[in-house]
Amino acid sequence: MELNSQDNKGQSDRNDLHQFRPSLVTATGIFLGFMLNFTDEWLPHSFSRSTAGGIIVAVSVTSSIGLLIVVLYRILKKNYPVDNVDTFYRTTLRLFIIGIIIPFFTILLAMIAKLVDKIFYGST
Repeated sequence: MELNSQDNKGQSDRNDLHQFRPSLVTATGIFLGFMLNFTDEWLPHSFSRSTAGGIIVAVSVTSSIGLLIVVLYRILKKNYPVDNVDTFYRTTLRLFIIGIIIPFFTILLAMIAKLVDKIFYGST
């Protein structure tokens, strides 16, 4: 779907990006809340078991939170490029998806590592 659609009068709608803002702001806020809550719960016990694992999680959380803040800034920005709204929105959406994928892959890796540890070493 193109953002720069023409209405019946042949004029481009200036507020095309505004129709996507509320949902992206809400989703970004929810994921930021999850990430901050996870960080609050994880931080007191972060490096007690594994330094390498702690560093991986810390980098993951930091990069994810950073990307989600950039997404929030971009989608709330008032002076976005009107002549290039499609590219601006697609870039913002890509940053959002990357910001969400990073912690999911980190959690997946942690689950696999724990499973391998349990299977091969019998630890809990």
